[in-house]
Amino acid sequence: MILGHDTDFVYFRDSYRVATKHGATYVKSKDAYKIPITLEGVHALLEEGYDSKPIDKLQQSLLDYRFWSTRTKVTPTVVDTRLRGYQNIDAEFLKARNRAAVFNEQRTGKTPTTLIAARDKLGTGVIVCPAGLKLNWKREIKTWLGKDAVVIKGTPTKRKRLYEAISQGSDGIIIVSYETLRADLGTRFTPKDIDVLIVDEVHRLRNFKTKQSKAVLTLGHLCETVYALTGTPAVNHPSDVYGILKLLRPNKFRSYWQFVERYFGTMDGHFGKQILDLRKDRSTEFTYMLFDLSVNRKRKDIMKWIPKVTKRTIELDFNSKQHKHYKRVIKDLVYGLEGKEKSVPNALAQLTRLRQICVDPALLELDGESPKVEFIKEFINDNTGSIIIFSSFTSFLNNLADVVDDAVLLTGQQTQAEKQHNIDRFQRKEVRVLLANIKAGGVGFTLDRADTIIFADRSYNPVDNEQAADRFIPTRKDIEYGAKQIIDLTIAGSIEEGINKLLKEKQNIISYVNTYIDNLGVKLGIL
Repeated sequence: MILGHDTDFVYFRDSYRVATKHGATYVKSKDAYKIPITLEGVHALLEEGYDSKPIDKLQQSLLDYRFWSTRTKVTPTVVDTRLRGYQNIDAEFLKARNRAAVFNEQRTGKTPTTLIAARDKLGTGVIVCPAGLKLNWKREIKTWLGKDAVVIKGTPTKRKRLYEAISQGSDGIIIVSYETLRADLGTRFTPKDIDVLIVDEVHRLRNFKTKQSKAVLTLGHLCETVYALTGTPAVNHPSDVYGILKLLRPNKFRSYWQFVERYFGTMDGHFGKQILDLRKDRSTEFTYMLFDLSVNRKRKDIMKWIPKVTKRTIELDFNSKQHKHYKRVIKDLVYGLEGKEKSVPNALAQLTRLRQICVDPALLELDGESPKVEFIKEFINDNTGSIIIFSSFTSFLNNLADVVDDAVLLTGQQTQAEKQHNIDRFQRKEVRVLLANIKAGGVGFTLDRADTIIFADRSYNPVDNEQAADRFIPTRKDIEYGAKQIIDLTIAGSIEEGINKLLKEKQNIISYVNTYIDNLGVKLGIL
């Protein structure tokens, strides 16, 4: 029978067999089983023939909520005339909720949508974001809210003074990086009475057990309103969203493994428990659970005017010295894979050495020219327009800066002010070429003045590559843009061909190595 419900769970009593069928968890204090509150879960229980009276009101509220959440007949209220139509709808959706997520694709305007939604709630606020985006958030807050935010930076003593100054006022907004929050929360920063918490690039919480993630989750408990922003909620597997769900609904999502067992299931693998694909019998429930908590728009649906991007791969041949270095490292890698001792960190180190040789032997202080450097130099000389060169290796970009004219750098070694200065110069077309680290240039910046992106190599993580490529997608209809193209440089017959194949399948190479080291050489085409 159904006993009733609270804000997060429905409770019922039945046999262990029935409880297992519904993916229920036993609650000793109630001597009953519980399932998360979802429309699908409630309907499944009612099909057992239980009396519906204890949850009649809940069922009706879920039906009403589902109608709203599908947003099929929502007439957009103009929350702010500066927002686009879909942004006003999304802002209204967020305003109606104290805890929600914006999963819209990159470059769709998540920041202004969220700030406008939070405007009436925002007295005291905290923005948690990657370190490189702090100044960008400060500028956006000034633009959309007309308020001055405080960026937390400097020595521990200086940071403590900044926190204290905010806490003594009646309101205020602070912007803090993930790393600084981890270091300061509970010591220099003891927050109270925070109205709004906004967490940008919240997919970082997929590793929800790290100290950094725990700091964000702890802060989330102290805030009345929480908004989570990311264009990539799941990086490697749908279960990645658990950290975000835990931030938004901490009481409902207390156990990771209960969440996994309900929606995915597990099996014993070579490296411990392996999480399976989304269960077909729970796929609707899982989808609507996310839908009820978030907005999730695709660029192709809301920006039909975006110019088509041409993609092509250009194969380059090894030069003789480069090939000798490459084959020497392969021998070491093959031995490591076929020997008795298989070390994941060592395999990754050897793979990285192979990639570095493919990009430029000089990265390992080896002799031999780089076909990629020669191609890039020729391409810049032979073509007009603005160009971004992306690489995972900052040392390669630094070397390239010495041989390429009319170029500026964008790397993690720069201060935020230096990054923004170089981006502004590139966007104003004062320089033609931007040499950018994939991670440093892949989040939060607008680089839409570029006509061409050249990937000298790719990140092991497909999401990093996608975010980097998204930077040059235009988001304003009132500016005329030319044709856009993305070029991948690949050394023919090298490990890069296997890596790029896996990345096109959106497989995280690091996760792949951890799980499939025995087949690594075959899958990457080097054995």
